Amino acid sequence: MKASRYLISVTCLAVMILSGPVMAEETMLPVHYEADTGRVLLEVRDLDEPLIYTNNLAAGLGTSGPLLDRGQMGHETLVRFKRRGNRVLLVDDNTDHRALGDNEQLQRSVEQSFPRSVLAAFEIQEARNGTLMVDATDFFLSDVFDIAQRMRSANLGRPSLDTERS
Repeated sequence: MKASRYLISVTCLAVMILSGPVMAEETMLPVHYEADTGRVLLEVRDLDEPLIYTNNLAAGLGTSGPLLDRGQMGHETLVRFKRRGNRVLLVDDNTDHRALGDNEQLQRSVEQSFPRSVLAAFEIQEARNGTLMVDATDFFLSDVFDIAQRMRSANLGRPSLDTERS
């Protein structure tokens, strides 16, 4: 594993979408927004490199329940992009459980008991010069905080995504 790790923040990536293509050459994971189709495309350049994935709430609900406050941190984990056929997978390395030391049997046992998981699978739209352009629209529109279910459980309505306005 390389010593360098990077931070993926869905909030930061969303800000880059609004900044336009000027930042594409200057960022580690360039994001492109297609206004005519509403698609969000992500450029993946370095496969199998460790990245820190985190997400947070940009705004709260303004209610006493469920507790969803502005700036609240969500899941934090070490991830990496892996290519499988015509897809790029975002894989959670599951660093919560690990075996210390040189015991290979113990390390294998922990890896099998607490496997990696796929957080997202992106369709490759284009491959050029070692860069894979993937459609990350569904990933960016996903409800990683399970806000809809929390609101339903608190009898605050039945929210759903309006794709015409998102």
